[in-house]
Amino acid sequence: MKRLILTSMFIAVCLLCGAQQTKSDTLKTKEVVQTEKVEGLWGVLGYYGGKLASELGNRLNLESSKEDEVPTKVLVQFGWLNYSRLENRPKK
Repeated sequence: MKRLILTSMFIAVCLLCGAQQTKSDTLKTKEVVQTEKVEGLWGVLGYYGGKLASELGNRLNLESSKEDEVPTKVLVQFGWLNYSRLENRPKK
């Protein structure tokens, strides 16, 4: 039970810390930015679970090389919390 409470507190802190907005999201190069929308509890948990899994893969050197990446603006909506972040995603 304590583990569940600590995990949910960790997720809440991560969401609140990630909600800090900068004055502007600008790109250094003029490229087309794709947009992805993440909504709801399962969408947010899946999104951050994928981020953790990819970071673990980077730390363990499981990924061979980075492919061409495209800047993607991710819009996260979870209840009253709405924020966006800009990240690089592999081309699909």
